[in-house]
Amino acid sequence: MNKNSPEHRTRQLLLLTGSFLLLCLLISTLLTPFPAKSSPGPSLLPELGAAAADEAAFRLSAYNGRVAAFRAGEEEPLYVADRLISDLPPADQERLLNGIPAPTRHDLTRLLEEYCS
Repeated sequence: MNKNSPEHRTRQLLLLTGSFLLLCLLISTLLTPFPAKSSPGPSLLPELGAAAADEAAFRLSAYNGRVAAFRAGEEEPLYVADRLISDLPPADQERLLNGIPAPTRHDLTRLLEEYCS
């Protein structure tokens, strides 16, 4: 194949174009930011939005015999854990039956981890 032939030029153009596309893909992959983790480990609560979660007050309480997370003043839980209240020490059972206030979502998540682990 002659270096000046149309087939050779077409082949060079295809190789150059392919190399350029691969380089663009590599650069875009390296420059794409990864989302920051909001907390270590998976969140036990559904996503509420950062502003809504930080402004609201929550409570940890009992719901149908299980540990549950509530938004303050609401009767329907945001999250119901697998942990049975009856499996906890009597003092913890009493606290949960009375409801444990949590000023922030972070506090509520910490309480869930304490009572459900």
